[in-house]
Amino acid sequence: MIQSRLKTYTLSAGAATTLAVLNGAAADIASSEPGDIEIGLNAAATILFSIDGKRLHAINGVDSSGGGSYFYATAGFYGNGFDFNWKIVGSGVTVDNALGFTGSEELFRQYSYSSVSGTYSGGDLPLGTNNLVAFSAVGTETHYGWISYSIAYSAPDGYDFTVHSWAYNDVAGEGIIAGQTTASGSSAVPGLGGLAALAIGAAGVRSRRQRTVA
Repeated sequence: MIQSRLKTYTLSAGAATTLAVLNGAAADIASSEPGDIEIGLNAAATILFSIDGKRLHAINGVDSSGGGSYFYATAGFYGNGFDFNWKIVGSGVTVDNALGFTGSEELFRQYSYSSVSGTYSGGDLPLGTNNLVAFSAVGTETHYGWISYSIAYSAPDGYDFTVHSWAYNDVAGEGIIAGQTTASGSSAVPGLGGLAALAIGAAGVRSRRQRTVA
């Protein structure tokens, strides 16, 4: 999956990111390309993105090898090389170290049937449309991001599982707003070059005023 990297100088990304801009660590948001990502049944695990060579996968599998006596389906996310901590959130929530992640490791939805043990349906990944899951990817460094997805059970085949979009802050330790992929033009703040230019301009105005007064 090709990642689009969008330099983001924005107040809407939350206080942590805004402070990072002012301190010189401008947010670099990596996000998915436009368009849905269908997670096919029993296909190879889909790599959504990688951070420092560590990958986040989405899977959707079924096992009906037991014929009518056994059926198992699972869909969800898991990290390879880092801890994937998560929390289901709403749009506009700030995703950072203050969020209080409620889960760790894998995030799955499962359905199973056995003629011996009966039927089970559940897991931590909620069913629904356009759900948002916030995450922290904890490896050598920690990165914060979000994933938008839809999932529904389609009997007797398994899950219909779609990832709509994702994004994470490529600046380690800095936050992101759930649903944010680009800077808001109305709330953008200048980068260091712009801030320096403003400072130089202001100094020039003061200098001219001082000379005029003298």
